[in-house]
Amino acid sequence: MLWGINRHNCVIISASINGNSDEQNRHSNDRLEAWLMLHYDTIMIERYVMVSCKQCKIKETALFASNARVDGDDGGEMFRRVARVAEHFGQESFFGSTPTNTFHSFKHPYIREDGQLISDNSWNKIENAADLEKLINVYAGRLGNTAYVSTNVDGPVHPELKIHAYRSMRRNWARACWTRSAGKNLDAELFGEQPPELA
Repeated sequence: MLWGINRHNCVIISASINGNSDEQNRHSNDRLEAWLMLHYDTIMIERYVMVSCKQCKIKETALFASNARVDGDDGGEMFRRVARVAEHFGQESFFGSTPTNTFHSFKHPYIREDGQLISDNSWNKIENAADLEKLINVYAGRLGNTAYVSTNVDGPVHPELKIHAYRSMRRNWARACWTRSAGKNLDAELFGEQPPELA
């Protein structure tokens, strides 16, 4: 994630809505992940809350994506497209960064000026993993003063784990077919277009 922040435009966004069932939020986040995976390098972030000394449950799911197709700033194209998707999923805000390592908050109604998306003037400088962990906690809702990011998605969740992050993958043939179809359908629905074929 830090590599992406240093080189590309990036976003942190969720499709979860308070008041929706876990199943509704899971379905929305699956569709959001499918769309992001068509266009960007995507990492799933799962935030955990303790329910006992030996158990955790997922409290919040968000996605981190970087526009690896464009080195440096892409001129705000990623932010404009993600804002349209955020509106579709009823999101009040998302975080977006340029390669200066600075994340800005973009909030509904996603105001534009001269074709550019305007941030709410809040910003967070990301210089190390701890800064990124704090930013994710702010977006997902704070769980105490510290958070830990793990990449051991196939291993057991440690009782102290607060945030679990892993690269989004198509996993198997059936999942790959569903992912491409769901992402293309959302593209057609929101932008009236089909995305360029992935290399």
